[in-house]
Amino acid sequence: MVADAVLTNTRVEVATSSFVLTKARFVLVILAIILFALIALQLFLANFLATQGQRASDFEAKIKNIQEANKDLKMQISQNGSLKEVQEKSKELGFKKPGNFFFVKENFIVAEKR
Repeated sequence: MVADAVLTNTRVEVATSSFVLTKARFVLVILAIILFALIALQLFLANFLATQGQRASDFEAKIKNIQEANKDLKMQISQNGSLKEVQEKSKELGFKKPGNFFFVKENFIVAEKR
């Protein structure tokens, strides 16, 4: 069934079987649709921002944990790299101070081809 539209100065009427839409009702329907769309958009954006805020908070916590671990590793490096630690570790491994040593000159031939 095709609807007949009649336009007058004050109202637009779309007549179908039993439906008449005046200009005021048309505007109200459009405003209701716009309002519904804006509320849905606001809910979506609020959810999105809350999710992103949680992700940012998680990343900040991970960064803090990594910085603390990095600080601990730097402390371990400075402690293990000290001269005293190196001496103790060398004694544990059985290293001894050299007794007799000599310098090899630049032109010194160890083995010569015959």
